[in-house]
Amino acid sequence: MQEIKALTEDILQKSTQLAQRYADSVQENTELKSRNKTLRHKVELLEAKVREQSDQIVRLQLSKVWEEGDRKTGMKLKLGELVREIDHCIRLLEE
Repeated sequence: MQEIKALTEDILQKSTQLAQRYADSVQENTELKSRNKTLRHKVELLEAKVREQSDQIVRLQLSKVWEEGDRKTGMKLKLGELVREIDHCIRLLEE
């Protein structure tokens, strides 16, 4: 009889611990979902900013190229710089 009582208490204790772990997991999941939503919003804002700045860089560099005397060489140099800057922006987004 004593053995059954001990087993019953052990089962009760373990089920209480399990219920607490479940409640903790639900709370952690809710917090992580909220953080994920915040981070996704931040990423969207940063991507929009990168696109805007990339467009601005293209416009500025192209206007600069047209002002230079040697258009063909200047254009190749500026396009190379532009590609490097875009690659850099992409690497930043991947971090």
